[in-house]
Amino acid sequence: MANTKRNDEDYVIEAALRTLKVLEALEGAQFEAVPLKRIAQRTGLTDNFCFRALKTLKVMGYARETEQGWKLGPRLLIFSESFTASLEPEINATLAETIPLAD
Repeated sequence: MANTKRNDEDYVIEAALRTLKVLEALEGAQFEAVPLKRIAQRTGLTDNFCFRALKTLKVMGYARETEQGWKLGPRLLIFSESFTASLEPEINATLAETIPLAD
């Protein structure tokens, strides 16, 4: 049997992909609260799936529920701060190469 190389798409977990679409739908112009119906419209997913995905994201700290709708959660900030810190050496090296320092 031939050893066929599979594409990354062959390994995609559909539920995880849809949940990430829900997370992305929380982004707004001012990161205002987004109602469930709007999230479903933005993603093209059912209200039921969006609700369950949001509850999962809430449990993990990536989303939070308000009276007005759903917002990004604090865990996302912690994650992004860690990611940004990991890039600092790379950013500093890039800046040193592109910005001439005064003598």
